[in-house]
Amino acid sequence: MEITEFLSQQPFDSLFSIVNSYILKKKVLELPRLGAINYHDAPLPKYAGVHATSWTLMYGEKSHGITWHQMDEGVDTGDILKQVVLDIAPEETALTLNVKCYDAAIDSFTQLIDELSSGGVWPRKQKLDDRSYFGRYQRPEAGCVISWNRRAEEIDAFIRAV
Repeated sequence: MEITEFLSQQPFDSLFSIVNSYILKKKVLELPRLGAINYHDAPLPKYAGVHATSWTLMYGEKSHGITWHQMDEGVDTGDILKQVVLDIAPEETALTLNVKCYDAAIDSFTQLIDELSSGGVWPRKQKLDDRSYFGRYQRPEAGCVISWNRRAEEIDAFIRAV
């Protein structure tokens, strides 16, 4: 049984996509009465796509974040419902930053549910001009080969990111 057929068996209010690597089709997104909501491990519109924590570290960001957003036909393009900003520690790795993101997601999920149930959520459009996107097959330059000609800070950030 395909997912659309399965989900169509019983009406439901909301669909949450949390740590899901599949892009859901429009016909699935239209099933919930109140909408479909995605968790993304980045401060959208920046770092849309995959491996956001690694790209963030490679680019030397000082902060990161998580976003709960409405799902639409685009990838990570829907209106923002809730965001949490996180500081990046100097020794942060992709693993430790992912853990921070998951902790923030768990804490903010409870708040989001309370806000949704009380009608206290005010979606805001993403500024897609500020968007960065990293696709599934996108890789760091030079095939992840470390160039010893780069600055020490860049090499350190790259190693912590991968």
